[in-house]
Amino acid sequence: MHSLPVYALVLFLYATAPSSCLSGAPLLLVVSLDGFWYKYLTLYNTPNLNALAHQGVRAEYMKNVFVTKTFPNHFSIATGYFEESHGIVGNAMYDTTLNQTFDITNVETKWWDNGKVIPIWTANQMHGASRYSGAMMWPGSDVKIHGDISHYYVTYNPRMSFPSRVDTMISWFLHPETPANCVFFYYEEPDETGHNFGPFSAEVRERVESVDALMGFMVHKLKEAGIFERLNFLVVSDHGMAEAPGKNVINMDNILDPKTYIQSGTSPVWNILPAEGKEDLVFNKLKAAANHSHFSVFRRNEVPDSYHYSHNPRILPLVVVADEGWDITTTLTAYMKANQTYGNHGYDNRLDSMHPLFIGHGPDFKVDYVSEPFSSLDLYPLMCYLLQIPVQPSNGSLDRVIFLLNRQPTHTEHDLNVWLMFVVAVLLIVTVGLLAAVICVARRANRLRKSMLEGDDAFALFGGRSSVGPRGFNDESHHLLVDESAAGS
Repeated sequence: MHSLPVYALVLFLYATAPSSCLSGAPLLLVVSLDGFWYKYLTLYNTPNLNALAHQGVRAEYMKNVFVTKTFPNHFSIATGYFEESHGIVGNAMYDTTLNQTFDITNVETKWWDNGKVIPIWTANQMHGASRYSGAMMWPGSDVKIHGDISHYYVTYNPRMSFPSRVDTMISWFLHPETPANCVFFYYEEPDETGHNFGPFSAEVRERVESVDALMGFMVHKLKEAGIFERLNFLVVSDHGMAEAPGKNVINMDNILDPKTYIQSGTSPVWNILPAEGKEDLVFNKLKAAANHSHFSVFRRNEVPDSYHYSHNPRILPLVVVADEGWDITTTLTAYMKANQTYGNHGYDNRLDSMHPLFIGHGPDFKVDYVSEPFSSLDLYPLMCYLLQIPVQPSNGSLDRVIFLLNRQPTHTEHDLNVWLMFVVAVLLIVTVGLLAAVICVARRANRLRKSMLEGDDAFALFGGRSSVGPRGFNDESHHLLVDESAAGS
């Protein structure tokens, strides 16, 4: 009832907001369009995304990580780690250590924070009191990780309209006291439509073109707010979409006795925990069935190295991967109609159908440049560079994406950060050493003054033997020097 006046007020505030409201730190906006296959840019009419690409850079496609599911890939983009390293190995998973299951509604820190990962929104806030991050429904952004959480965030709510999401995002950038300089923005389409109808359907064509129009709306609002020209703007996706005919179903009940295993993960990749003493039996049955079916099965330590999907307790002893266009199901969970075409993802990340898009636009990017494919993990060091913060450890490499930028640094970010860390370490050691030396000299002077006041033997003052015994490496001031230096290292 009151939405129109409120919306008009928001528009007025945007139109009159001075650009000085913006953060003084570098501005970064990362938008993810779930399930946006890179070929949609040429298959369908996408003038707004194509304009961004022509005015900036575009990758032929991006190489995502296995499994090619939404939550794992979004967290890989945010942290720069493979799934086996950051621990979100599926949209659903079972942790044998915790003896608990995870689904996409879970925001408990124990699932997301393994003590190693530092999401980019946290890394941004770590490097300046005036740096604030925002996250619009991005998976993992509403969880406390590394002791911190994004200053602004909205949890997933599909009922929130796209314009409302954009208005909220822009209000973060323009906040008069704590303006955001780093914002992540998630939108769930065209993934949902792709699942329901397949990537080549009329419905997906319509949805992709609608998403493109929404991106045009976003750019317009960013320009209207005076943000766009200062902004480094990334448009990415988590995965593509493969056509999956409804008749292409692998019914696991025809292969295994449900009592012999526990399953986690979602089609087309299953993690299987065999019942105690049943691993060989379950594996052999799956292996025999795979010879005349449309899936592969691996023991955890035999998963192909290219998947980087074995070194984590949430990856169960057996991993089943369906062939492209096939689904794994059971009698109870089967829902697809044999005469209908659907879409799915999660398959081998080397498949063309799984590759997402990448577009970069802004003051730091080249113009009208098309690059060779690169890994989505490389976005993490790239974003660190764009935000002008030290690159945190990850599986990504700035060297593989530095050519996207219009100003090549003198050193690669890796070399620069190593140099900066070396300089900081040297300065810290020197400072602690000088402080320890000053304290040591002060204590010796105090002892000397005390001895003189107490009439101590002058012979002792010149390094001779006194009644308190010999002094050497057991001297208290030496311990102080060692302790202070150790504390500084």
